[in-house]
Amino acid sequence: MKLFNIKKNLYNFFLYFFIIFNLSNFYSYASEKNENKTNQINKISRSSPIKSEGETFIEDYILDSGDLLRFTFEGLDIFSNDYLIDRKGYLNLPEIGFYYARNKTVLEIISDLQIKYKDFLYQPEITIDIITFRPVEIFITGEISNPGFYNMNSNEEENSTILVSSSDMAPLEDTNLDDTNENRTSLEFPKLFNALKVAGGITTRADLSKIEVIRNNPVKNGGGKKRAEINLLDLIFNGNQENNIYLYDDDIINIPKSDKLIKEQFLAINKINLNPKFINIYFSGDVNAGGMKPIKKGSSLIKAIASNGGKKNFSGKIEFIRFNNEGDIERRLIRYDSRAKLGSYSNPLLVEGDIINVKSGAFGKLADSVKEFTQPILNSVVLLNLFGDN
Repeated sequence: MKLFNIKKNLYNFFLYFFIIFNLSNFYSYASEKNENKTNQINKISRSSPIKSEGETFIEDYILDSGDLLRFTFEGLDIFSNDYLIDRKGYLNLPEIGFYYARNKTVLEIISDLQIKYKDFLYQPEITIDIITFRPVEIFITGEISNPGFYNMNSNEEENSTILVSSSDMAPLEDTNLDDTNENRTSLEFPKLFNALKVAGGITTRADLSKIEVIRNNPVKNGGGKKRAEINLLDLIFNGNQENNIYLYDDDIINIPKSDKLIKEQFLAINKINLNPKFINIYFSGDVNAGGMKPIKKGSSLIKAIASNGGKKNFSGKIEFIRFNNEGDIERRLIRYDSRAKLGSYSNPLLVEGDIINVKSGAFGKLADSVKEFTQPILNSVVLLNLFGDN
Protein backbone atom coordinates (compact mmCIF):
# COMPACT_ATOMS: atom_id res chain seq x y z
CA MET A 1 0.00 0.00 0.00
CA LYS A 2 2.85 2.35 0.85
CA LEU A 3 4.58 1.48 -2.41
CA PHE A 4 1.37 2.26 -4.28
CA ASN A 5 1.16 5.70 -2.65
CA ILE A 6 4.78 6.45 -3.59
CA LYS A 7 4.10 5.51 -7.22
CA LYS A 8 0.94 7.59 -7.18
CA ASN A 9 2.82 10.63 -5.80
CA LEU A 10 5.57 10.23 -8.40
CA TYR A 11 2.95 9.99 -11.14
CA ASN A 12 1.24 13.20 -9.94
CA PHE A 13 4.60 14.97 -9.72
CA PHE A 14 5.54 14.14 -13.31
CA LEU A 15 2.03 14.99 -14.49
CA TYR A 16 2.20 18.46 -12.89
CA PHE A 17 5.72 18.97 -14.25
CA PHE A 18 4.55 18.05 -17.76
CA ILE A 19 1.61 20.48 -17.58
CA ILE A 20 3.74 23.35 -16.23
CA PHE A 21 6.47 22.69 -18.83
CA ASN A 22 3.97 22.81 -21.71
CA LEU A 23 2.23 25.89 -20.38
CA SER A 24 5.63 27.57 -20.13
CA ASN A 25 6.44 26.69 -23.74
CA PHE A 26 3.04 27.89 -24.91
CA TYR A 27 3.49 31.21 -23.08
CA SER A 28 6.95 31.63 -24.59
CA TYR A 29 5.57 30.93 -28.08
CA ALA A 30 2.70 33.36 -27.59
CA SER A 31 5.05 36.04 -26.24
CA GLU A 32 7.45 35.53 -29.14
CA LYS A 33 4.58 35.71 -31.64
CA ASN A 34 3.27 38.88 -30.03
CA GLU A 35 6.79 40.36 -29.91
CA ASN A 36 7.28 39.64 -33.61
CA LYS A 37 4.00 41.42 -34.37
CA THR A 38 5.09 44.38 -32.24
CA ASN A 39 8.46 44.51 -33.99
CA GLN A 40 6.72 44.52 -37.35
CA ILE A 41 4.60 47.47 -36.20
CA ASN A 42 7.66 49.26 -34.86
CA LYS A 43 9.45 48.52 -38.12
CA ILE A 44 6.94 50.52 -40.14
CA SER A 45 6.07 53.02 -37.40
CA ARG A 46 9.62 54.12 -36.71
CA SER A 47 10.97 53.94 -40.26
CA SER A 48 12.58 57.32 -40.72
CA PRO A 49 15.76 58.93 -41.97
CA ILE A 50 17.35 58.05 -38.61
CA LYS A 51 18.60 54.49 -37.99
CA SER A 52 16.24 52.61 -35.69
CA GLU A 53 15.54 48.96 -34.88
CA GLY A 54 18.17 47.84 -37.46
CA GLU A 55 16.22 49.43 -40.31
CA THR A 56 16.96 52.76 -41.97
CA PHE A 57 15.26 55.13 -44.33
CA ILE A 58 17.67 54.18 -47.13
CA GLU A 59 16.97 50.49 -46.68
CA ASP A 60 13.22 51.08 -46.96
CA TYR A 61 12.99 53.72 -49.68
CA ILE A 62 11.90 52.11 -52.96
CA LEU A 63 13.09 53.99 -56.04
CA ASP A 64 10.87 54.81 -59.00
CA SER A 65 10.36 57.22 -61.88
CA GLY A 66 11.21 60.81 -60.97
CA ASP A 67 13.95 60.07 -58.44
CA LEU A 68 17.18 61.86 -59.36
CA LEU A 69 20.36 60.05 -58.30
CA ARG A 70 23.92 61.36 -58.20
CA PHE A 71 26.49 58.65 -58.94
CA THR A 72 30.05 59.16 -57.77
CA PHE A 73 32.62 56.69 -59.13
CA GLU A 74 35.74 56.80 -56.98
CA GLY A 75 38.71 57.92 -59.12
CA LEU A 76 36.62 58.13 -62.30
CA ASP A 77 35.07 61.60 -62.59
CA ILE A 78 34.02 61.05 -66.21
CA PHE A 79 31.40 58.53 -65.06
CA SER A 80 30.26 60.61 -62.08
CA ASN A 81 27.03 62.45 -62.90
CA ASP A 82 23.34 62.89 -62.05
CA TYR A 83 21.02 60.25 -63.49
CA LEU A 84 17.22 60.41 -63.54
CA ILE A 85 15.02 57.32 -63.35
CA ASP A 86 12.85 57.71 -66.45
CA ARG A 87 9.12 57.06 -66.70
CA LYS A 88 9.78 53.45 -67.67
CA GLY A 89 11.91 52.91 -64.57
CA TYR A 90 15.37 52.90 -66.20
CA LEU A 91 18.67 54.64 -65.47
CA ASN A 92 20.90 55.31 -68.48
CA LEU A 93 24.38 54.62 -67.06
CA PRO A 94 27.79 54.80 -68.74
CA GLU A 95 29.14 51.63 -70.36
CA ILE A 96 26.29 49.36 -69.22
CA GLY A 97 23.50 51.48 -70.76
CA PHE A 98 19.93 51.14 -69.53
CA TYR A 99 19.62 49.68 -66.05
CA TYR A 100 16.20 48.87 -64.53
CA ALA A 101 16.01 50.66 -61.16
CA ARG A 102 12.28 50.69 -60.42
CA ASN A 103 11.21 49.00 -57.15
CA LYS A 104 14.83 48.70 -55.97
CA THR A 105 16.55 50.37 -53.03
CA VAL A 106 19.80 52.32 -53.23
CA LEU A 107 21.65 49.52 -51.45
CA GLU A 108 20.34 46.93 -53.92
CA ILE A 109 21.47 49.05 -56.89
CA ILE A 110 24.94 49.55 -55.41
CA SER A 111 25.33 45.83 -54.76
CA ASP A 112 24.14 45.00 -58.28
CA LEU A 113 26.28 47.61 -60.03
CA GLN A 114 29.43 46.53 -58.20
CA ILE A 115 29.11 43.21 -60.02
CA LYS A 116 28.15 44.69 -63.42
CA TYR A 117 31.00 47.22 -63.43
CA LYS A 118 33.67 44.61 -62.68
CA ASP A 119 33.90 44.10 -66.46
CA PHE A 120 34.93 47.76 -66.87
CA LEU A 121 36.49 48.82 -63.56
CA TYR A 122 38.90 47.33 -61.06
CA GLN A 123 37.23 47.12 -57.62
CA PRO A 124 34.51 49.68 -58.45
CA GLU A 125 33.73 52.06 -55.58
CA ILE A 126 30.32 53.66 -56.07
CA THR A 127 28.44 56.22 -54.00
CA ILE A 128 24.80 57.10 -54.69
CA ASP A 129 23.30 60.36 -53.53
CA ILE A 130 19.53 60.87 -53.86
CA ILE A 131 19.42 64.47 -55.09
CA THR A 132 15.67 64.84 -55.68
CA PHE A 133 12.94 62.60 -54.38
CA ARG A 134 9.81 62.08 -56.42
CA PRO A 135 6.58 63.47 -54.90
CA VAL A 136 4.91 61.21 -52.36
CA GLU A 137 1.47 60.14 -53.60
CA ILE A 138 -0.74 58.44 -51.04
CA PHE A 139 -4.32 57.19 -50.87
CA ILE A 140 -6.47 57.93 -47.82
CA THR A 141 -9.79 56.21 -47.19
CA GLY A 142 -12.23 55.63 -44.35
CA GLU A 143 -13.39 58.19 -41.79
CA ILE A 144 -11.68 61.18 -43.38
CA SER A 145 -13.38 64.37 -44.56
CA ASN A 146 -12.08 64.14 -48.15
CA PRO A 147 -10.95 60.59 -49.06
CA GLY A 148 -8.84 60.06 -52.18
CA PHE A 149 -5.36 60.42 -53.68
CA TYR A 150 -3.04 63.14 -52.42
CA ASN A 151 0.28 64.29 -53.83
CA MET A 152 2.44 65.28 -50.89
CA ASN A 153 5.58 67.40 -51.17
CA SER A 154 8.55 65.27 -50.08
CA ASN A 155 11.23 67.97 -50.34
CA GLU A 156 10.44 70.15 -47.34
CA GLU A 157 14.06 71.00 -46.67
CA GLU A 158 16.04 72.54 -49.50
CA ASN A 159 19.26 70.80 -50.49
CA SER A 160 18.55 67.93 -48.09
CA THR A 161 20.08 64.67 -49.30
CA ILE A 162 20.79 61.20 -48.03
CA LEU A 163 24.04 59.45 -48.98
CA VAL A 164 25.04 55.82 -48.97
CA SER A 165 28.35 54.46 -50.21
CA SER A 166 29.32 51.03 -51.50
CA SER A 167 32.02 50.98 -48.80
CA ASP A 168 29.24 50.72 -46.21
CA MET A 169 27.76 47.54 -47.63
CA ALA A 170 29.15 44.82 -45.33
CA PRO A 171 27.01 43.53 -43.74
CA LEU A 172 23.66 45.36 -43.43
CA GLU A 173 23.16 44.67 -39.74
CA ASP A 174 26.55 46.24 -38.99
CA THR A 175 26.03 49.22 -41.26
CA ASN A 176 25.88 52.54 -39.48
CA LEU A 177 24.46 54.90 -42.07
CA ASP A 178 24.56 57.77 -39.62
CA ASP A 179 28.35 57.73 -39.96
CA THR A 180 28.56 57.55 -43.77
CA ASN A 181 28.56 61.31 -44.16
CA GLU A 182 29.05 63.75 -41.32
CA ASN A 183 27.40 66.55 -43.29
CA ARG A 184 24.36 64.51 -44.29
CA THR A 185 21.08 66.17 -43.33
CA SER A 186 17.86 64.25 -42.77
CA LEU A 187 15.01 64.60 -45.24
CA GLU A 188 11.69 65.64 -43.76
CA PHE A 189 9.14 63.52 -45.58
CA PRO A 190 5.42 64.13 -44.94
CA LYS A 191 4.09 62.42 -41.84
CA LEU A 192 0.81 60.71 -41.03
CA PHE A 193 -0.55 63.79 -39.22
CA ASN A 194 0.21 65.93 -42.31
CA ALA A 195 -1.79 63.58 -44.51
CA LEU A 196 -4.84 63.64 -42.24
CA LYS A 197 -4.69 67.42 -42.14
CA VAL A 198 -4.34 67.81 -45.92
CA ALA A 199 -7.35 65.51 -46.41
CA GLY A 200 -9.53 67.91 -44.41
CA GLY A 201 -9.32 66.22 -41.03
CA ILE A 202 -11.26 63.27 -39.66
CA THR A 203 -14.95 62.60 -39.04
CA THR A 204 -16.56 62.31 -35.62
CA ARG A 205 -16.63 58.50 -35.96
CA ALA A 206 -12.93 58.06 -36.74
CA ASP A 207 -10.90 55.76 -34.50
CA LEU A 208 -7.32 57.06 -34.40
CA SER A 209 -6.17 54.17 -32.22
CA LYS A 210 -6.38 51.66 -35.10
CA ILE A 211 -5.18 53.45 -38.23
CA GLU A 212 -4.12 50.90 -40.86
CA VAL A 213 -1.09 51.67 -43.04
CA ILE A 214 -0.31 49.49 -46.07
CA ARG A 215 3.14 49.95 -47.62
CA ASN A 216 5.24 48.44 -50.41
CA ASN A 217 7.85 46.05 -49.07
CA PRO A 218 11.36 46.08 -50.65
CA VAL A 219 12.23 43.01 -52.73
CA LYS A 220 15.14 42.23 -50.40
CA ASN A 221 12.57 41.82 -47.61
CA GLY A 222 10.30 39.56 -49.64
CA GLY A 223 8.42 42.14 -51.74
CA GLY A 224 4.65 42.49 -51.72
CA LYS A 225 2.92 44.62 -49.07
CA LYS A 226 3.34 45.06 -45.34
CA ARG A 227 0.67 46.27 -42.95
CA ALA A 228 0.74 47.96 -39.59
CA GLU A 229 -1.83 49.24 -37.11
CA ILE A 230 -0.89 52.71 -35.88
CA ASN A 231 -2.19 54.30 -32.68
CA LEU A 232 -2.08 58.08 -33.09
CA LEU A 233 -3.97 58.96 -29.89
CA ASP A 234 -0.77 59.53 -27.90
CA LEU A 235 0.11 62.25 -30.40
CA ILE A 236 -3.34 63.84 -30.13
CA PHE A 237 -3.46 63.80 -26.32
CA ASN A 238 0.21 64.21 -25.37
CA GLY A 239 2.09 65.35 -28.47
CA ASN A 240 4.12 62.10 -28.62
CA GLN A 241 5.61 61.85 -32.14
CA GLU A 242 6.69 58.19 -31.91
CA ASN A 243 3.84 56.82 -34.05
CA ASN A 244 3.57 59.86 -36.31
CA ILE A 245 5.26 57.87 -39.07
CA TYR A 246 6.92 59.15 -42.24
CA LEU A 247 4.90 58.43 -45.38
CA TYR A 248 6.32 56.82 -48.52
CA ASP A 249 5.08 56.91 -52.09
CA ASP A 250 2.11 54.55 -52.70
CA ASP A 251 1.20 54.28 -49.00
CA ILE A 252 -2.45 53.46 -48.32
CA ILE A 253 -3.98 54.88 -45.13
CA ASN A 254 -7.29 53.59 -43.82
CA ILE A 255 -9.03 55.40 -40.95
CA PRO A 256 -11.44 52.89 -39.33
CA LYS A 257 -14.90 53.74 -38.07
CA SER A 258 -15.82 53.57 -34.40
CA ASP A 259 -19.22 52.21 -33.39
CA LYS A 260 -19.74 55.26 -31.21
CA LEU A 261 -18.48 58.81 -30.96
CA ILE A 262 -15.19 58.96 -29.08
CA LYS A 263 -16.00 62.20 -27.28
CA GLU A 264 -12.61 62.65 -25.59
CA GLN A 265 -10.82 62.18 -28.92
CA PHE A 266 -13.13 64.65 -30.67
CA LEU A 267 -12.67 67.34 -28.02
CA ALA A 268 -8.87 66.84 -28.02
CA ILE A 269 -8.73 67.20 -31.82
CA ASN A 270 -10.61 70.49 -31.61
CA LYS A 271 -7.76 71.88 -29.49
CA ILE A 272 -5.15 71.24 -32.18
CA ASN A 273 -4.86 72.07 -35.87
CA LEU A 274 -5.81 68.69 -37.36
CA ASN A 275 -9.30 69.65 -38.53
CA PRO A 276 -10.16 73.01 -40.18
CA LYS A 277 -10.72 75.93 -37.79
CA PHE A 278 -14.22 76.53 -39.12
CA ILE A 279 -16.91 74.25 -40.55
CA ASN A 280 -19.85 75.23 -42.75
CA ILE A 281 -23.34 74.55 -41.34
CA TYR A 282 -26.63 75.23 -43.14
CA PHE A 283 -29.40 76.94 -41.12
CA SER A 284 -33.05 77.17 -42.16
CA GLY A 285 -36.53 77.65 -40.69
CA ASP A 286 -37.27 79.78 -37.61
CA VAL A 287 -33.76 81.20 -37.18
CA ASN A 288 -32.69 84.80 -37.20
CA ALA A 289 -30.09 84.19 -39.93
CA GLY A 290 -30.55 81.44 -42.50
CA GLY A 291 -28.22 79.97 -45.10
CA MET A 292 -24.70 78.52 -45.01
CA LYS A 293 -22.71 79.87 -42.05
CA PRO A 294 -19.14 79.24 -40.84
CA ILE A 295 -19.11 77.85 -37.30
CA LYS A 296 -16.09 77.24 -35.10
CA LYS A 297 -15.00 73.58 -35.08
CA GLY A 298 -16.05 71.61 -32.03
CA SER A 299 -19.35 73.46 -31.77
CA SER A 300 -22.46 71.63 -30.67
CA LEU A 301 -25.95 72.15 -32.07
CA ILE A 302 -27.03 74.41 -29.17
CA LYS A 303 -23.88 76.51 -29.40
CA ALA A 304 -24.18 76.82 -33.18
CA ILE A 305 -27.77 78.08 -32.97
CA ALA A 306 -26.78 80.60 -30.31
CA SER A 307 -23.77 81.85 -32.29
CA ASN A 308 -26.01 82.27 -35.34
CA GLY A 309 -28.33 84.67 -33.52
CA GLY A 310 -30.55 82.10 -31.84
CA LYS A 311 -33.96 80.85 -32.85
CA LYS A 312 -37.18 82.82 -33.08
CA ASN A 313 -39.78 82.94 -30.33
CA PHE A 314 -42.48 80.27 -30.38
CA SER A 315 -40.41 78.04 -32.66
CA GLY A 316 -40.88 74.27 -32.56
CA LYS A 317 -38.62 71.22 -32.70
CA ILE A 318 -35.24 71.18 -34.43
CA GLU A 319 -34.66 68.93 -37.43
CA PHE A 320 -31.02 67.82 -37.58
CA ILE A 321 -29.75 66.24 -40.84
CA ARG A 322 -26.31 64.76 -41.57
CA PHE A 323 -24.94 63.05 -44.70
CA ASN A 324 -22.24 60.49 -43.85
CA ASN A 325 -19.45 59.07 -46.03
CA GLU A 326 -21.47 55.98 -46.96
CA GLY A 327 -24.17 58.16 -48.55
CA ASP A 328 -26.66 57.50 -45.76
CA ILE A 329 -28.73 60.25 -44.16
CA GLU A 330 -28.98 60.63 -40.40
CA ARG A 331 -32.08 62.57 -39.33
CA ARG A 332 -33.11 63.57 -35.81
CA LEU A 333 -36.11 65.51 -34.59
CA ILE A 334 -34.93 67.22 -31.40
CA ARG A 335 -36.74 69.20 -28.74
CA TYR A 336 -34.62 72.29 -28.04
CA ASP A 337 -32.97 72.13 -24.63
CA SER A 338 -30.28 74.69 -23.84
CA ARG A 339 -29.08 72.45 -20.95
CA ALA A 340 -28.64 69.31 -23.09
CA LYS A 341 -25.37 67.49 -22.45
CA LEU A 342 -22.55 68.10 -24.92
CA GLY A 343 -22.36 65.30 -27.47
CA SER A 344 -25.75 63.86 -26.49
CA TYR A 345 -28.54 62.92 -28.90
CA SER A 346 -30.22 66.30 -28.37
CA ASN A 347 -26.98 68.30 -28.62
CA PRO A 348 -24.68 66.57 -31.15
CA LEU A 349 -21.20 67.80 -31.99
CA LEU A 350 -21.32 69.25 -35.51
CA VAL A 351 -19.27 68.43 -38.60
CA GLU A 352 -18.91 69.98 -42.03
CA GLY A 353 -22.19 70.07 -44.01
CA ASP A 354 -24.65 69.45 -41.16
CA ILE A 355 -28.14 70.94 -41.64
CA ILE A 356 -30.12 72.58 -38.83
CA ASN A 357 -33.76 73.30 -39.62
CA VAL A 358 -35.75 74.99 -36.84
CA LYS A 359 -39.41 74.18 -37.33
CA SER A 360 -42.23 76.57 -36.49
CA GLY A 361 -44.23 75.89 -33.33
CA ALA A 362 -48.03 76.14 -33.00
CA PHE A 363 -47.92 79.78 -31.90
CA GLY A 364 -45.42 80.57 -34.60
CA LYS A 365 -47.60 79.07 -37.30
CA LEU A 366 -50.61 81.00 -35.98
CA ALA A 367 -48.64 84.22 -35.95
CA ASP A 368 -47.51 83.61 -39.54
CA SER A 369 -51.10 82.92 -40.62
CA VAL A 370 -52.38 86.10 -38.96
CA LYS A 371 -49.56 88.09 -40.53
CA GLU A 372 -50.27 86.61 -43.96
CA PHE A 373 -53.98 87.46 -43.60
CA THR A 374 -53.60 90.96 -42.17
CA GLN A 375 -50.69 92.16 -44.27
CA PRO A 376 -52.76 93.01 -47.38
CA ILE A 377 -55.29 94.90 -45.21
CA LEU A 378 -52.57 96.88 -43.50
CA ASN A 379 -51.01 97.71 -46.86
CA SER A 380 -54.37 99.01 -48.11
CA VAL A 381 -54.83 101.20 -45.04
CA VAL A 382 -51.36 102.67 -45.53
CA LEU A 383 -52.10 103.50 -49.17
CA LEU A 384 -55.41 105.15 -48.27
CA ASN A 385 -53.76 107.28 -45.62
CA LEU A 386 -51.00 108.21 -48.02
CA PHE A 387 -53.12 109.30 -51.00
CA GLY A 388 -56.33 110.21 -49.21
CA ASP A 389 -59.89 109.65 -50.29
CA ASN A 390 -60.46 111.37 -53.68
